[in-house]
Amino acid sequence: MSRPRRQDVLDYDDLLLYWAQTMCDPDLAAGIGARFDHVMVDVYQDTNRL
Repeated sequence: MSRPRRQDVLDYDDLLLYWAQTMCDPDLAAGIGARFDHVMVDVYQDTNRL
């Protein structure tokens, strides 16, 4: 097991992957999508296709 996992630490890639996995669940995606009309991206140059 990698060191970050043993320490219950997430890096930015982990956060992106967990978010993408969460959005694959139609009920969760619909529930979250219903809460927000817009999303503001602060640091756009740091985005990726995920």
